[in-house]
Amino acid sequence: MKNDVPTVFTVRGETVIVESELLATALLRYYLGYSDTEIGRLFGVCRSTIFHRRKRALRLLRKEMEVLEDEE
Repeated sequence: MKNDVPTVFTVRGETVIVESELLATALLRYYLGYSDTEIGRLFGVCRSTIFHRRKRALRLLRKEMEVLEDEE
């Protein structure tokens, strides 16, 4: 995927490296409470770009979760 760029950020003093920028966007939004605007500033892109990346990342996560559930 063209958006698969490693993203590095700090959470509670620990460095976190996420291999997918799409996943990093979703994580920042849901686990750290960042708004799309705040995430956009971190990545240097507009809010709407983050909105679309987050929606796509969540859709991909849901698909992966379904696959994992089916394997159990």
